[in-house]
Amino acid sequence: MYRHLIYMLIALALLLSTLQARRLEPGSDDHDRYLTACEHYKKGDYEEARNILYEMLRDHDNDPYLNHILGMSFAKMGGVHNRNYARKYLKQAVRLEEDSLDWRYDLGLLLLESDMEAAAEEQFQELVKRDSNYVRAYYHIMDICIERFCHNGNRSKLAQGYRTALVSQGRYPGDDVIAYKKALIEMLFKSDNQAVKTISPPHRPDTLQTEIRLLDAYLKYRLRDFDQSYALFSSALSDLSEDESSGYRDITLLLTNQQKREYEELPESQKAQFEDNFWAGLDPDLTTRVNEKIVEHFARVYFAEIMFARPEADVHGWEMDQGKLYIRYGQPLSAKWYLPDDNDPLLSCRWSWVYMFDGRPVELEFLNIFGGDNYQLAPMNYGGDVKIADDLVNEIPNVATFAQSSNLINSIFSYFIYKGPEGESMLDLFVATPYDQFVYEPVEGHAVCSVEYRTALIDLEGAILDRKTAGQQIVISPTLSKNPDFYNFATISMKAPADSLNIACAIEQKSAQRVNVYERPLRIYDFRDSGFHMSSLILASKVGEKEKDSLFNRRDIKLIPNFTNTYRTDDTLIVYYEIYDLPLNIRGRSHYRMTYTIQEQDIPGNIFGMLASVLSSKQKTGITHTADRGDIRTDRFEPLKIDISSLEPGLYEFTLTIEEFVLGKTLTRSARFSVVDESG
Repeated sequence: MYRHLIYMLIALALLLSTLQARRLEPGSDDHDRYLTACEHYKKGDYEEARNILYEMLRDHDNDPYLNHILGMSFAKMGGVHNRNYARKYLKQAVRLEEDSLDWRYDLGLLLLESDMEAAAEEQFQELVKRDSNYVRAYYHIMDICIERFCHNGNRSKLAQGYRTALVSQGRYPGDDVIAYKKALIEMLFKSDNQAVKTISPPHRPDTLQTEIRLLDAYLKYRLRDFDQSYALFSSALSDLSEDESSGYRDITLLLTNQQKREYEELPESQKAQFEDNFWAGLDPDLTTRVNEKIVEHFARVYFAEIMFARPEADVHGWEMDQGKLYIRYGQPLSAKWYLPDDNDPLLSCRWSWVYMFDGRPVELEFLNIFGGDNYQLAPMNYGGDVKIADDLVNEIPNVATFAQSSNLINSIFSYFIYKGPEGESMLDLFVATPYDQFVYEPVEGHAVCSVEYRTALIDLEGAILDRKTAGQQIVISPTLSKNPDFYNFATISMKAPADSLNIACAIEQKSAQRVNVYERPLRIYDFRDSGFHMSSLILASKVGEKEKDSLFNRRDIKLIPNFTNTYRTDDTLIVYYEIYDLPLNIRGRSHYRMTYTIQEQDIPGNIFGMLASVLSSKQKTGITHTADRGDIRTDRFEPLKIDISSLEPGLYEFTLTIEEFVLGKTLTRSARFSVVDESG
């Protein structure tokens, strides 16, 4: 054992000596060559400095000083190719000398020049973490924040405020203003979780409660905790004066000109109902107890007040042109700030925002002619006609912006209506989601994420009848997590009243801020009235023996729904249905006729295609089958297996009719599916 320990010590000594040899020793010939290269660098002869240092690198690749000057030489030479090498050697220098703040600052600047803002911000944030008085880093952090959207006119004020808050909080941890200021700036830097920690117990100050509740509400909105956000906004707004809260409660900020005229013409007694109907029409997710659009409106008004208000002129953020546009349409696709044009000395600066209207980008410009951050919306050219931009955008209806398209979870939903064990009407919702639609955390060699499913039943008047929430933890292999051809499945079961309803189902991964909401009308069958009853249909892709704890167990079989309702010509069409309460004749047997038809459907592209299909003499492809059945059972649960190899690719409707002969009652159910060729 001692012998192995001696060998290990010898090997470690050799390794350390090798690493030391790779660093420059003062007084050596190579050190003199390094000093010569530095002289070339100081004189601006960057290429010669690079040539000397690059040759030395083979023997001294672990020397931080050599890596730094070599990286700076490449950076000074300019060009994309040289910047790539510059980043490589500057990163190596910082790795070898982590406490060299100036080198880290040089790396941050180089990353900014390379349009790598996130990586640059990481270096600058590490700088201020190591030295809270490294002032230059704060201004670059603020510039990055401004590029994301912030008000350029407040750059130096916000940067100085951020530095003061960071430095002072360590010295005066009980100062409420400092904690609030620090959290506010952290919010602007998109560090929402850190901002929440700054103002959360035990760090929550005893004063500034209204301001802190508003900031906390905004942060909860950004973190998609809409329930908490709404509660905090409601609490804070009750403490504000009527003037301070007017923008939060003013729906005219979202109305079109026509809607505004209708609203203003209403008597005061009817305006509250108008507002309720307006918000209800914009509710993006009926499965939740709060209206996310109202929360979004509160959050936008708050941000507009923070960013665009002019307190010195007693003007609120929602009264400024930028604030009005931000509240109405949210953050623009891009926001660029321009210095004055030398040819137009009257123009102090210009702020350009780009939104998508009518499916194309529209640039809106704000001019600061009068100074003092008093930006005003300028006339613009739209579609060849010069119009006032304010009039134009106020004619575009407001829409629910619950989630950006890039954050949508692409799921497939289907359902099954059937009779419960006590005769109640039951609804099963099936949700299939490709594994690559989620964002995973690595845990012990697996890919893991948590998903929430929510459902709501709504009557035709818009009233919520019932809600249900369920969670699911997904644990799969990292390889499968990136595969769009494999699906995660979930089933949600709930009682449903027999009526014509609307159903809403949401799937959300809150940690990744990804969501999808599915809505559709449904007719829930009544299984309690007299006579026999039939469930809806399930088009399935596979049927087999029942398995323990399977999501797809139904009665005594395992039935996997075909979520896309698409079959190949060599597939077997599987249709599952259930019959209940079949009456028995005097012999104690049921007697009914089961008939199913499969009929090709037209897919006309326009009225002429529809007319042509009506006049066409071509016989549509179809299948018909009839069978008389009966036995001593009053309930039947049956999967039909149908050969569809004779069908041509196209759209088809499957219709199942059960004609009961004892009482003379007939029920019909139908479902549509597509057939593609074998290669599809």
